[in-house]
Amino acid sequence: MYLNTEEFGLVVVPIFGLYYLSNNTKFEANLNMPIIADINYKIHHKVWLGLRFDGIGATYNLTEQNYSANGSYVAKNSNELAGYLRFKLSK
Repeated sequence: MYLNTEEFGLVVVPIFGLYYLSNNTKFEANLNMPIIADINYKIHHKVWLGLRFDGIGATYNLTEQNYSANGSYVAKNSNELAGYLRFKLSK
């Protein structure tokens, strides 16, 4: 559970987590939704093919930072989905 106070009020975000590793250790899923997720498949003993999701957000009270005198407030949200190829370079 993520709990924070924002300019517009209280924010409560339930986080659902799941970790799974297949019996043959080739498929792995690490999910902490709606914040982050990583799913990958080992295609060789040193190479993985995967998919990653980042749903990170941040908020800024510009009045307290002396950027503005009128009580400005900014929220930054990004939902990024990316595929990747990972190589193991060392032991």
